[in-house]
Amino acid sequence: MRIDGLSIGCCSSPVNISFLNVGVRVNLRVTNMLKRFLSDPHFLFRYYLGNAGAFILALACLTAYSPWFDMALYWPWIVLLLPLALGGLVTVILCGLSYTILFFFMSRQPLHDWYILLPFLGILFGLYALAFVHLAGHHALGRNWLSRLIGELLSVPLLIGYPGWCVIHTLHHKHTDDPILDPHPTGEKDFLEFGGFMKKAMIDRIGDLYKKTFADRKHHRLEWEITKSLLVINRLLRAFFIFLLLNPLGFVLFYVPAFIAQTAFFIHFNWVTHRSTGDGRYQVLNIDKGIYYRVINTLLFGAYYHKNHHLLPGLFDPRNLDRNNGVE
Repeated sequence: MRIDGLSIGCCSSPVNISFLNVGVRVNLRVTNMLKRFLSDPHFLFRYYLGNAGAFILALACLTAYSPWFDMALYWPWIVLLLPLALGGLVTVILCGLSYTILFFFMSRQPLHDWYILLPFLGILFGLYALAFVHLAGHHALGRNWLSRLIGELLSVPLLIGYPGWCVIHTLHHKHTDDPILDPHPTGEKDFLEFGGFMKKAMIDRIGDLYKKTFADRKHHRLEWEITKSLLVINRLLRAFFIFLLLNPLGFVLFYVPAFIAQTAFFIHFNWVTHRSTGDGRYQVLNIDKGIYYRVINTLLFGAYYHKNHHLLPGLFDPRNLDRNNGVE
């Protein structure tokens, strides 16, 4: 398989060693998460179990001292957290619309003019949270402890576990566009199809790797099923935590736009920068033509310079590698 004239390892395709070495060298710290995952069968189990315990404790405190929360009144909001946290793009958007209807139907507090700013601030927050988790995953933010701290904190509103995300993202860099090994290969899917496929595919691929690595012990298969359940539970606990923390107004006007924006951007970003050439090959692209791409590249540190990012994953802004490197 070739990426804009560069060969990458996929199936029986040729491998350009110099290209892969660049990625391995710069991405070494992220790869360490993958090494821990492959060497310790309990790595993610411990992480998600510990997180579940911490969020359950936090939720107990918030529900006990929240002056506004009443389960009998807000149970529809809680039920909607399930499709919001686990669904694809269309489902997430429909949940956002449902929350908006619930809010305006149930809200008894006055709405001030400045509240109109909250959705726009939420969208910016969602995009920057995703951008900085990505940068933290590649240790482009400096010291190890700082990258880990930022990654853990900002992964909460994204509803993801930071180490699990690092493992998945490392696999994407190691096996870019491989239909079997890449956790989210675009293939020939259109945007909406990819948006519905991506979240489940990432969990399935990391599960396949876990089972293949620890297939010699049957109890590890059971442990992975428990870990996968804990992953889902953690997404729901994080969503419930944010709901209680922000209250309905902040949740609907700020967080829901943030979550929809980061979900849509993450899907589009991965879909549009990996292009099938129609002959079993794929191109990873730098895109900077048109108002949308120029604005996003300016705000999010060259996010759509994805070819450059794959060449040097540790760069804070991949435009610094070469702004004219096959830009479309």
